[in-house]
Amino acid sequence: MNPRPIADDCFAWLNSVVAIITKQSPEDIPQLLEKRLSSHYEFTVAFHGTRSNSAEDFLQHGIYLPDIRVLELEAIRRFGDSAALQSIITELRESGYAQRNHGKIHLSLTKEVFQTNGECDGYLNDGGEYFATIANRLRRRELPPKPLIVECLIPASNLTAEFWRARSYEMLEDYFTRLLNPLGRRRIRPSYLVVTQPIPAENILRVHEFAEAKRKFKGHNLLTGLQEESVETILRPLKIWLGNVKT
Repeated sequence: MNPRPIADDCFAWLNSVVAIITKQSPEDIPQLLEKRLSSHYEFTVAFHGTRSNSAEDFLQHGIYLPDIRVLELEAIRRFGDSAALQSIITELRESGYAQRNHGKIHLSLTKEVFQTNGECDGYLNDGGEYFATIANRLRRRELPPKPLIVECLIPASNLTAEFWRARSYEMLEDYFTRLLNPLGRRRIRPSYLVVTQPIPAENILRVHEFAEAKRKFKGHNLLTGLQEESVETILRPLKIWLGNVKT
């Protein structure tokens, strides 16, 4: 069953049904739920996928806001200064792509998106977008050694009205989908958010460290029509580092 029609009219049908049953003026039910969610919860749990030299960096310092100038200097340190690198840095800056990473921390509400075959597993396989893009252009693969998922608390004050409206819609969709099809299997739907404030160390719940394992498999190449052997990277949980959040 496709649940999307449930919300296609922004739940206007639900507003009408509630008004008829209660014999009161129509209310915007998603907006009402949005307000109650934002006033009820002080934090939301979110996850940040990355590669780093140490899990302890996040436990001690939290997650810094990316600064494009710092990222450019780190790229020079990591890949070595060269005309090719300077050309790529200039292109990313002038195209506006670099600004995607400047002053923003990208997070997910589910950890699974960063794991093997997840929607965002590239963050653990290849590192952050900016460095992965440069590495791909240079055909290099200098990576920090540890694939990590940082689990953290985001204060409600750092979340926008659009965030709470999206949660409201998703909760209502999920409720009516379960009501109409109680035996149906529902996959995890990825949800993302962007914050523009640093995440302090005291808001780090855990850091999930993964080990990389190589797996060989044979597959059919549609271009050549031949069976070919390939290698893929599998991420396996290795260690959970506990943060300093006081409960």
